[in-house]
Amino acid sequence: LTGKIMDSRGAALPGAVVIITETSTGSSQRVVTGADGTFTVLELPAGTYRMEVEAQGAKLVGRQNVEIV
Repeated sequence: LTGKIMDSRGAALPGAVVIITETSTGSSQRVVTGADGTFTVLELPAGTYRMEVEAQGAKLVGRQNVEIV
C-alpha cells in the first residue's frame, strides 16, 4: 500500500504516522511519511483494514473498510 498524506491545503505532511490495522485480527503496522508526505506499507495480506493518520498539530484522520486485494 502506497499513498501520500496531505493537509487540507494540499501540502505534504512529512513525519505523519500512518497506522494500518487489519480489522479481523487487530494486527497493525505503523510507518512514517517521508519528506514529500509519501508512505509505503509492505506485504499486506488481502483483507479489510482501518487506516489512521496522526500528525503534529493536526487532528486524527481515519478511514474504515480499506480493502486490500
